[in-house]
Amino acid sequence: MTFYFVLEQHFIFFIVISTIIGSVFGSFICAAADRTARGLSIAKPRSHCVTCQKTIPLIDLIPFKVWIFNKGYCTNCKIRIPAETLVIEIIFAIGFSIIPFLAKNPSFCFGYVVLLLLTTYISLVDIKTLTIPKLSLELLFVFGLLLSGNQQRIPTAMEGLIFGLAITFIVFFFSKNGLGIGDVFLFGILGLFVGPIGLVPILVLAPAWGLCYTTFVKKQNPGAALIPFAPFLGMAGLFVYLFRLGD
Repeated sequence: MTFYFVLEQHFIFFIVISTIIGSVFGSFICAAADRTARGLSIAKPRSHCVTCQKTIPLIDLIPFKVWIFNKGYCTNCKIRIPAETLVIEIIFAIGFSIIPFLAKNPSFCFGYVVLLLLTTYISLVDIKTLTIPKLSLELLFVFGLLLSGNQQRIPTAMEGLIFGLAITFIVFFFSKNGLGIGDVFLFGILGLFVGPIGLVPILVLAPAWGLCYTTFVKKQNPGAALIPFAPFLGMAGLFVYLFRLGD
């Protein structure tokens, strides 16, 4: 009896399990990004409320629990918890729920999970600090190389990396504060996952989504701070990879 046979026989069960696991990972990525932005270790100290500094009980770390039973407030100080955590938990729950549909291609599925985890982490940290953690780019680079080797597409991946770096370095050189060096490396590394052809729709989607968001935010709140470009690059890269627009 193979794994794929079990998967087909209990497909709904695997979707439910994947959804639960996704919400857990979403909660972790939120916490990791917040700790990184505040200059703390991801591993320690234990999770605590940013306001009252008291350790969060283990039961309150269960995804959605604090929103369902505590209505989004800290158990100790009753301060409102940022809705960002709930949004990311929902996104990851949905994002992981499709994993059973991708499971017949383990390498592709693993690449999807890596991109979802790391681009979300990069985006959250970049929004909070306007910087992209070097380690996250290094991990994305290593996983991109490993996956390209496993999928026997190293030449295409290297072409994507070189093309991506070349294009964004030119934009970086001629733009004034329009693109950060972290964005340059992120775009190039995405080329490892989607190849040079896949970078073309990213070049279209990321600026388009960024422009739409900027226009909407400025219209609703002219004084609102704008978010950096990395989140749009990450979303576009994940979208292109998932729907194989680079093939």
